[in-house]
Amino acid sequence: MLVEATLNRLDWVVLLVYFVITFGIGVWASRRQKTEADYFMAGRSVHPLVAGISLFATLFSTVSFVAVPSEAYQHGVLLLLGSVGYALFTPVAVNAFLRFFYGRGESSTLYQYLEERFDWRARLLASTAFLIGRVFWAATACFAGAKLFDAMAGWNPTWTIVGMVVFTTLYTTIGGMRGVMLTDVMQTVMIFLGVAIIGAWLSSLIGYDYAAVWLFANEQGHGFGRVWDPEFYKLNLYDRYSFWQLLLIYSILRPLQDYGSDQMVVQRLLSAKSYQAAKRAAYIKTIMAVPLMATFYGLGLLLFYYYNKIAAPPEGMESDKVLAHFVVTTLPAPLPGLIAAAMLAALMSSISSVISSLATVSSIDILQRWGWNPSTDVEKLRAGKWLALLWGVIVFLIALLLGQEGKTVMNSIMEISQVILSLWGVLLVVVLSGVGTRWATANGAAAGLCVGMAVGIVVPYRFYFMTPGADRIGFLWLSVPGIVVTALVVCVVSVIEVQSRKNSPS
Repeated sequence: MLVEATLNRLDWVVLLVYFVITFGIGVWASRRQKTEADYFMAGRSVHPLVAGISLFATLFSTVSFVAVPSEAYQHGVLLLLGSVGYALFTPVAVNAFLRFFYGRGESSTLYQYLEERFDWRARLLASTAFLIGRVFWAATACFAGAKLFDAMAGWNPTWTIVGMVVFTTLYTTIGGMRGVMLTDVMQTVMIFLGVAIIGAWLSSLIGYDYAAVWLFANEQGHGFGRVWDPEFYKLNLYDRYSFWQLLLIYSILRPLQDYGSDQMVVQRLLSAKSYQAAKRAAYIKTIMAVPLMATFYGLGLLLFYYYNKIAAPPEGMESDKVLAHFVVTTLPAPLPGLIAAAMLAALMSSISSVISSLATVSSIDILQRWGWNPSTDVEKLRAGKWLALLWGVIVFLIALLLGQEGKTVMNSIMEISQVILSLWGVLLVVVLSGVGTRWATANGAAAGLCVGMAVGIVVPYRFYFMTPGADRIGFLWLSVPGIVVTALVVCVVSVIEVQSRKNSPS
């Protein structure tokens, strides 16, 4: 049976202090808000170190805190190769897109570029796809947090979602982008502290015998042994991972998607002081991410060794709850409180970043683009805060729904989070067609977005969520149909249109 997990008074004091500091940063940041640019873009004056740390905290969510050790515990560390490939390909992605977003004056969203390159339809459809994809991703992060704290402290998942989303929405609404980015810095410190504590404690319990841990992991198929297996290089859609998935999807497509189609990422870079500062911020994030991801995979292997060689794993324990169970049942107070604060930091950083970017896109790409344009900075600032509050409510409601319906889906948090982001590939194709070609047309982009978005939603629903676990294709492949269909539609419609123009009488 699982041991009942609780936090004691000292742990709660640590959490309370963390909440107070976080809220205080939001209030302090609000004093510098005078214009819409101050609220959505932090006045375009963010230091590259702050921007880079914020970018790291944004992408390293509670999904990562829960999913990566769980992935290593249950399946091994093979996916770490994708993280390394992502880092190696990041400079290509940054240089491919960032100059286009910075070369058009003071832009606030990347979807403004699509209207300049194509027309209003591309901008509207792309921003709509972003709003849909990111709001569900934020709800998934809340769902992951609810599972985590149910295991760690016995918190009711519904009340966990209520408390986290309400608190995060409040400090995000008050502090704007500057408040979000500054709290990201503090939250990153908490994440590093949490990792260090867990790693040090696990290391002492296994007697610092890392060689034994690695040997056991390889014996159980949790190392990199599949790299030497010829089957690893075959194109099998039902494999969880293969060479082609890690190379094409994780190493190449993922950084292109993040830096070329995700407003949550680009907004932080556009908040930097200059194009060069934004590039440095992206590289700072990359340098931070690789060793930390490797450490989290290492934690998963340490837990795998600990619960198979030293302590018996609790009966029926899900892999997504292993880390939380270890923290609460093994570490002395106030260390569980510090770890809980670190996990909350990852969760709140993700939610706040999503809410801020959702408010930005809905204000600039939807409302202002279609005629709603307040005459004063005060009115724009007030509207931005109301939009942030509204999106917080929407995230909250979807998270509650996911908490109920998610009980029927037998999969890991890692898989759910990747499936939800399948729309990013559709957006990437259209952005690439604008950046990389002169012949892609507005009709081709609009048609590609419409058809691609439909495929990107239907395929994961039909072939993942509505398919028994044993019959599912590898979850990393689920974004590919949308990408391929979008590319085909953009090319076919554009070529037909260009050809008809050539053949029409002048």
